[in-house]
Amino acid sequence: MGPSSAGNAPVAISADGNTIVGYYMSRIGSPASNEILWRWTAAGGVETLAYAAEPDTEIASLFSTADASLVVAVASPLQGSTFAPNAMRWSSSGDPSILFAGGAGDMSADGSLIAGWDANGAPLLWTASDVKYFADIAAAQGIDTQGWQLGKPIYVAEDGSFVLGRGVCGETTVTYRLSLHE
Repeated sequence: MGPSSAGNAPVAISADGNTIVGYYMSRIGSPASNEILWRWTAAGGVETLAYAAEPDTEIASLFSTADASLVVAVASPLQGSTFAPNAMRWSSSGDPSILFAGGAGDMSADGSLIAGWDANGAPLLWTASDVKYFADIAAAQGIDTQGWQLGKPIYVAEDGSFVLGRGVCGETTVTYRLSLHE
C-alpha cells in the first residue's frame, strides 16, 4: 500500500483502517527532495494529493481526521533558494486549498480548527470563517500577555476547546494553555 519507494512514510490511519495517508520521496537530489503526499483507500487505492506533487516541495506536519477524509499538511514549495511554507488542506474530493502562509501545529478531531503560525512565527487559529491570532484571543478573554512571547502551538484538544503551545515568559521557556472559548 502507498507508493513504492524507499522513502515511503505512512503517518496516519483512519479509525476503521480503510484509509491511510502519508508521503514519500520520489527523488533525492539538489536542491530538494520531491515529497509526494498521498492517500490510500481500500476501495480506490493510492491517490496523489496534487499540490504536494509540485517539483521541489517539502512536506511537514501531516494531520488527518479520524476517517482521513480531511488531510492537513504544511507543503513548502521551493521559491528561489528558500522554501515558502503554506498550511494546506485536502478534502475527500482531493481539491487542495491554501489556508494561510505559515505552518500548522495541530487540528481538532473534525478539522474545523487548525492551530498554526504565520510566516513571522505568530501563533494563530484557522477556522472556515476566519483567522485569529492567539494574542487577540487572549486579549478578548482579558488575559494580560505582557512579558510573554506566545510561541508555536503544539496540540489542539480534540473538541477544539483548548490549545497548548510553547512560549517564553520573562526568561523562562514555558508551555501555555489557551482556552478557545471566547
